[in-house]
Amino acid sequence: MNEEFEKARVLLIGDWEVRQFEGVIRGPEGEQRLRPKSMDVLVCLASRPGDIFERDEIIAAVWGRELISDEPLTACIAELRRVLGDRRDRPSYIQTVPKRGYRLVASVSTPAAATGTDSGDAKAPAEPAAAPRRSHARVLAAVIVAVLLGAIAYFWPQQVDDQRPFVATEGIAIAVLPFENLSPDPEDTFLGDGLAEEILSSLTDLEGLRVTSRTSSFALAKQGLDVPELATRLDVSHILEGSVRRSGERLRITAQLIEVANDTRLWSEVFEAGAGDIFRIEREIAIRVADELQLRFRLPDASQPASVGTSNAEAYDWYLRGRDLLARRTTESLGKAIESFRLAHDLDTRFARAYVGLADAYLLMRDYNDRPSEGYLRKALRAADAALRLNPELGEAWTTLGAIRHEELDFAGAEEAFQRALELAPQHPKTLHWYGYYLYDTARQDEADRLLRAALERDPLSPILNYAVATNLIVMREFDAAEAGFRSIMKSDAEFAWAYEGMAELNWRGRNRLPEAIEWYRRAIAYDPSSADRRALLGQIYLDNGEFKEAGDQIKAALALRDDSVIVLAHQALQQMHRGELDAAGQTALTALELDPTQYLALYVARNYLLAKQRPTDARRLYATGHPKLFEPEPVLDRGNFQAAVDLALVLEQTGERLQAERLLERAEPIALAFPRAGLPYFLSDVKLLALRGDQDAALERLKFSADQGWRAYWSVFLEPDPALAGLRDNPGFAATVARLRPATVDPDTVATDH
Repeated sequence: MNEEFEKARVLLIGDWEVRQFEGVIRGPEGEQRLRPKSMDVLVCLASRPGDIFERDEIIAAVWGRELISDEPLTACIAELRRVLGDRRDRPSYIQTVPKRGYRLVASVSTPAAATGTDSGDAKAPAEPAAAPRRSHARVLAAVIVAVLLGAIAYFWPQQVDDQRPFVATEGIAIAVLPFENLSPDPEDTFLGDGLAEEILSSLTDLEGLRVTSRTSSFALAKQGLDVPELATRLDVSHILEGSVRRSGERLRITAQLIEVANDTRLWSEVFEAGAGDIFRIEREIAIRVADELQLRFRLPDASQPASVGTSNAEAYDWYLRGRDLLARRTTESLGKAIESFRLAHDLDTRFARAYVGLADAYLLMRDYNDRPSEGYLRKALRAADAALRLNPELGEAWTTLGAIRHEELDFAGAEEAFQRALELAPQHPKTLHWYGYYLYDTARQDEADRLLRAALERDPLSPILNYAVATNLIVMREFDAAEAGFRSIMKSDAEFAWAYEGMAELNWRGRNRLPEAIEWYRRAIAYDPSSADRRALLGQIYLDNGEFKEAGDQIKAALALRDDSVIVLAHQALQQMHRGELDAAGQTALTALELDPTQYLALYVARNYLLAKQRPTDARRLYATGHPKLFEPEPVLDRGNFQAAVDLALVLEQTGERLQAERLLERAEPIALAFPRAGLPYFLSDVKLLALRGDQDAALERLKFSADQGWRAYWSVFLEPDPALAGLRDNPGFAATVARLRPATVDPDTVATDH
């Protein structure tokens, strides 16, 4: 990048004033904030307007290293186009050059007031639209899916070039709307939704085509918007819509593909088939579509059309019902989805995708109805394993297995499964979302941001995806951007409780504004009053803020809703310990561990209780149950177990296993020292580790650093009761730091008394 652009505080790019060091641009739509990497990409392109930048060249300039893939660059380009109001098919700012990279086609100047020199204008020449490209993909699963995709491929806008085959335009985006149910029975709505979802899922395999995910396209379609507005809101160039009518054993399906720019119906057709022979017809048509693709696009030898995975029409019917119910994400709908998937695999025991659906339903049920005694995770694992035995190449099954391993705290197994999923289904929204969440939870924030934003590009209106992106920004300490994300969700879905919880977490685990965190959690509970876990977390914030009565009231309310929630029981134990009721705290924690032997907070309280009772062997037994790998001669530590390992080290010292204790501390140290203070659950593991090693000065420095970083979450139950910090408490520096952390409303003499 030339020296002038490196120094310029302000650039004029087209209609926008770009302030690169402030991270903002100003233009017709007001001021917009860009992520740092997106700003760097824009400035890089502006340094040579009109010139083509190879993808590798941009990556080297912006990231300074080789990336696993170019998806981070793609995500930055997508953000720039969105903020600049640019279009892929008619670029005014950033033009894609197929198989090469990008170039800036807008005018660029550097005002003299900003740099001290008169740079003049660098005008980029107008260029024709980029030549299209496309690669071969598997032909579709179901009969209508196969025909529709064949038609899409056939009628897609093309450009003749005598030197190479026809290829599809890069950057083309499509939304598949739910097919309207014209059947007499309104219960058949699932058929149109399921059909659209299957088409959508199949389209994600096509390279060079961006497919808007179900959540966004279905949500807007049901608002009754017209096609141009739908396309604008979803940022797509093409819309696929249709209808379905069931009459006895006959199906009549209409479909049409619309090019939005000129409101042209490129293709439409009516299909009729009997439910009994739909799969035979599917295969015949799919083979013809494959031949047509090979002929028109001069592709390599076409693979045989992929099968939907069953030849049983009734099984497929129940599978589609299950997918529709799964998407509703309520306890009731998830229960019905489980029954639908069970019926599907009962009708065809070799239907792998039915097992994947069943595994997903069990996995989600664990989050929406957290009752460990139901064994949802174990059931999810059995279903996922069954799917992979039937079809080891099913990418979505590997994604589900990765999510299960993540829940099991088997991080190595999760990583292996997610990597396999990326190989088989790299564009599938579920793969990007669930792997992105795993990366967030393992403190790999840059990677998480890349994948979550790639998922969000395919599903821009998904509240849960927007929530995931904003939550990750807390850990990255981009607090203003996180707040903007949560507020954006509230604007589009005012009753989405997670957005309010996100704001609470931002103020509790990020900005250290506990009163504001309390108010945001209260609003989250107002929209989801049946959530016992949220009340337990609100109780902890009250405790951290010195409002002891309110803290106790929230735990009582949580227990009235759910007395078998591990989260609620763990937080009840913390409050009991804080009041000095150690026996009661220990018994509550042990009850929680019967439900989930890995729950960190419950293990922490139970350990403190047992060590105070001079029962280190019993404490050791708890860790052996919850974390048996920590007792191996060469223990492997990761994000899921390093904090438990530090706590266990103190236990092992008291049982005479000092060598194993030192192994755990040594292997926990790099993770503990690098672990973020904001967003993720941070429980002073670095401070405790250094204190256990006898390095009091270093431990105090880390504690002061945490306080400087704004850490306050759970301070009230870790600084005073934790026996690992006993050696620090007589140090004046420790007392001074505790005084900094303690809210002004807290009387130090009442901290460990019954209140």
